[in-house]
Amino acid sequence: MKDLLIIICILILSHFTICQNLDKDTKPLVCDWEHINGVSGWNCYNNKFYTEDDGMALDFTKGNYTSIWRMVPEDNKNKHGYPIELKSVKRLIYDKINWFRLVHKVSSLYEDEKLEKSAQERAQQMAAKNTKKVYPKDQKNRKESVYCSGKDNIIDSVLKWYNQRYKYYFGNTEKNKNRKEVRDFVNMVWKKTYSVGCGIANNYENYFIACHYSPHLSGKFKDNIFKANRLYDSNNLTSI
Repeated sequence: MKDLLIIICILILSHFTICQNLDKDTKPLVCDWEHINGVSGWNCYNNKFYTEDDGMALDFTKGNYTSIWRMVPEDNKNKHGYPIELKSVKRLIYDKINWFRLVHKVSSLYEDEKLEKSAQERAQQMAAKNTKKVYPKDQKNRKESVYCSGKDNIIDSVLKWYNQRYKYYFGNTEKNKNRKEVRDFVNMVWKKTYSVGCGIANNYENYFIACHYSPHLSGKFKDNIFKANRLYDSNNLTSI
């Protein structure tokens, strides 16, 4: 009986403490983890967007807030429960693209801000439509690869594009011209492509990825796409 009374007392005191803290928390700074224009950060109810804690801490002090409530929607969490950071995801995408280029004996691509901007605009257009079936739209000066995935499989876009190599005719390379089945693989490993820019946007659980490559394909297939110089390890493609 004595033990039971102690437990009841602890529960009552704990509940009272929580209620008391909530009563004092009269002006919380409420923030949601969101992706805006390809950038991840805290979108707060003071109409500000924070990518760094320093700015939030400063406004917290200036605004006389009583606490900071940070909430991460399920659609913006990775499979480990952490916030999805698009900057880190794009870094992985670039690294994997260049890794596959290395496998096919061509040089790494430079990351281009203009291409990244156009790719981000394209990703946001796809997210606005929120249709899982997406199709590339090439422009005069660049090629495009697109993909739609769930939040746990964003990096799989690179592997899906690369796996088109199984349909590529290495024995008769010019037959690959204008073949939609291999276009993303071709975009990725074309020797005379020098720059890339990727964008990511989401509509709830659907994430849309676009990558733009420049310059536009020029030259013959046999001079620009080579067989892999080694087997790759598919486990090296870490899912986000």
